[in-house]
Amino acid sequence: MKGILTITAMFCATGAWCQSVPDSAIVLPGAEIKIQRVSDFNAGNRTVKLSSGGFGSLTNSLTENNTVFVKQYGPGLLSTASVRGLSASQVALLWNGINIQSTMLGLTDFSLLPSFFTDNASIQFGGSSAVHGNGAMAGAISLNNSRIVPNTLQVIGQAGSFGLNTQGIRMSYGKGKFSGQTRVFRSDAVNNYSYHDYYKAGNPLMKRNNAAFMQNGFLQEVEFAPGKKSLLSGRLWYNMADRQLPAPLGSSENAKERQYDDATRALLSYNYKSNKIEINGRTAFLQEKINYYNNNLPTSYSIARSYIFEGDVSYSINNSNSVLIGINQTFNTAKSDGYLNWVHQNISSAYAGWRFSQGKDKLLTTFMLRQIISGKNRKPLTGSAGAEYQLTKVLRLIGSVATSYRMPTLNDLYWSAGGNPNLKAESGFKQEGGFRIKLKRLSIETQVFRNAVHNWIIWLPSQNSGIWSPVNIRDVTAMGVEETVKYKLEFKRFSLTADGSYAYIRSINKSVEKGNEAIVNKQLIYVPQHIASLCIGAETKSWKIKFYNNYTGKRFTTTDNKFFLPYYFICDAEVSKKFLIKTVLFESAFRVNNYLNKTYEIIERRPMPGLNFTVSLKAEIKFKTKLNKNKNI
Repeated sequence: MKGILTITAMFCATGAWCQSVPDSAIVLPGAEIKIQRVSDFNAGNRTVKLSSGGFGSLTNSLTENNTVFVKQYGPGLLSTASVRGLSASQVALLWNGINIQSTMLGLTDFSLLPSFFTDNASIQFGGSSAVHGNGAMAGAISLNNSRIVPNTLQVIGQAGSFGLNTQGIRMSYGKGKFSGQTRVFRSDAVNNYSYHDYYKAGNPLMKRNNAAFMQNGFLQEVEFAPGKKSLLSGRLWYNMADRQLPAPLGSSENAKERQYDDATRALLSYNYKSNKIEINGRTAFLQEKINYYNNNLPTSYSIARSYIFEGDVSYSINNSNSVLIGINQTFNTAKSDGYLNWVHQNISSAYAGWRFSQGKDKLLTTFMLRQIISGKNRKPLTGSAGAEYQLTKVLRLIGSVATSYRMPTLNDLYWSAGGNPNLKAESGFKQEGGFRIKLKRLSIETQVFRNAVHNWIIWLPSQNSGIWSPVNIRDVTAMGVEETVKYKLEFKRFSLTADGSYAYIRSINKSVEKGNEAIVNKQLIYVPQHIASLCIGAETKSWKIKFYNNYTGKRFTTTDNKFFLPYYFICDAEVSKKFLIKTVLFESAFRVNNYLNKTYEIIERRPMPGLNFTVSLKAEIKFKTKLNKNKNI
C-alpha cells in the first residue's frame, strides 16, 4: 500500500509540470505499416484474446474466462498451460513471432512472464507446426508488443494479501524518426497463506512456509521509421526471479528448496511493406539460467542459449491471392550439471503459404507447408489447410486440418543419466470444424476437434538398471468440443455483459508400452474433462464491476484413473473506477479472489490460497505535444 500512496503523490505533483512540455517536443505519427503475420495464413482456427499490460503474470491472463487448464503449484510458483488435453510442452510460445519455449525443458513457466511487458496477447487453439513451427501441436500463445506511442508515462502499483507488493513504470519518448520505450517491473510476496492440511489427523489449520518470491525485470524498446514503408525495431527483455519452493504436504520441510531464474531475450526486427510486397526479418538471442538450491543436495546449475534468424516475404498477386515464403534457422546450445559437456542442436526449416479470399473474406482459404531439417536428418513435411465461409449474414462456417511435430528437448536427448539421442520427433494430425454466429447483442462460437499424437515422448524406468529414460512409446488421442458465448446489452448510461466458455476434453492413451495395457483408453493425468467459465459485468463511463466464475472438473492423478483430485469452483470479483486529476488519468481497482473461501488443490499436495484481496492503482500521463511540420517523418 505504501507503494501506491507514493505513486499517487508523485503523479499529483507532476500534474502542473506535464502541462509545460516544450513546443519543440515531437510525437511520431503512426507509420502506415500493417505487418503481415504468418498467422494470417491460418484460417479456420479459433483465436482468443488474452488480457495483457496489467498486474501479475500471464498465469492470470490464461486462467481468466478461458478453457485453458493451467497447472499451478501455487502463487508465484511453476505454472504451465495445457491446451485441448495435450501437454505443456506441446504448446508453442511466441514473442513477437519468435518461439521462446525452453530448449532444455520444452515448456514455459508463465509465472515468470509479467503481463505488464505485453501489449497484445492471444492464444490460437489447434496445432499447426506448418504455421508456428516446432512444438505447436496443441496451439500457440502469442505475446506481441505494439508500435510505440511516444510521450506517455504510466505507473502501476498493487498491494494484496500475504505481503503481495507490485510496482511498474512505463515511459515512452520520441523525436523525429526515432522512438523508444522503457518498462520496469517488480513484484514480491511472502505467500504465508493459511490452509487446512488434510494429510494430517484432524485437518489442522497451517500456514504455508518457504513460499516467498521476488521477481523484477525491464523491457527496453527502440524503433526507427525512415518512412511510411519500413520499420526497424529492437527489444531487450531481462527478467529474474528468486523463489522459495515449498515442500508438498506430507513431505519434510528440511530441504528448504529455492530456485533462481534469470532470462535475457534480445530481438531485432525489420519490416518493409509496399503495395504488393512485404518483407519481414527477425534475429534473436535467448538465454536462460537456472540455479537450484536444496539443503540436502548439491547446488544445480544450468544455462541455455538460442540463436534464431527468421525471414519471410509475402506477395499480393491481386486482391484475392497472396503467397508467402520464409526460412527459419535456430541453433540451441546448453550446459547443465546433468550433461557431460555443452550440447548443441541445429534446426533449419523452410515454409511457404497461399491465401485466397473472395468478397471481403466471404470465402477465405489458406494453405501452409513447412520442411524441417535437424542436423543431418530431414523430418516429414508438415502442412495445414483451413477455410472459412460466410454462409449467411450472421453465420460463418470454419474448419481446418493440420499436421504437427515436436522435436525432443535437449534434456530428452542428452541428459547424462538416461538421455536418449535416438528419439524420434512427436508427430500429430489435427482436424477441427465449427461455426460462428454473430448477432447484434449475441455471439456464439462452437468448435469440434480431434488431435492424434504419435511417438509421444515419455520418461520410463529401465527394466534392467532402473534409470529413467525417454522413449517414443505412446499414442494419444485428444478430442472434444469448445463453446463460447458472449452477450452485451447496452443502455443509455451503462452496459451489461456476459461471457461464457465451456470445453469437454477426452484425452486418452491409445497405445502404450508393454505391461501397461490397463491404462489404454484412460484419461491422461491432470487433464480435466470439463472446464467452464462465466464472467458477468456491468460498466458505466467511469465504473466497472466484474464477477469471474471458473469451474475445473476432477483431474486423475494416476494413469489407471483410480485416484483423482475433486473439481473446484472459484469465484472472484473486481470493481474499478477511472477518474481524471488535472492531466493525469487514474484507474483504481479492488479485487476479491476466491470470495467463497474454497479449499482446493490444482496439483496434488499443493494447497492454493483461500479468500484474499488486492488493491491497485494505475496512472497515466499523455504529454501535450505538437508535431513539427518542418520534419519529414
